[in-house]
Amino acid sequence: MNRAALRWWLLGAVAYLVFLGATFPAQYLADHLSKKLPQLRLVGVEGSLFSGSAQQVNYAGNDLGAVDWHFDWLAPFGL
Repeated sequence: MNRAALRWWLLGAVAYLVFLGATFPAQYLADHLSKKLPQLRLVGVEGSLFSGSAQQVNYAGNDLGAVDWHFDWLAPFGL
């Protein structure tokens, strides 16, 4: 395989991984975090890994309120 073909394969693999991350449900991550950190409780999680919200966050018995997150796609490029 020549270098040009390898570059296209790598670009395709990176694009696929970004697509998977952008559509990965946040609820799966919340369930995983709850197993690793039993003192953390997330209620009403919806959206994706890059853009979502939780209606209520409790950590060690303290109510932290609602949380929402949005990834700024232009921030890594400094624009």
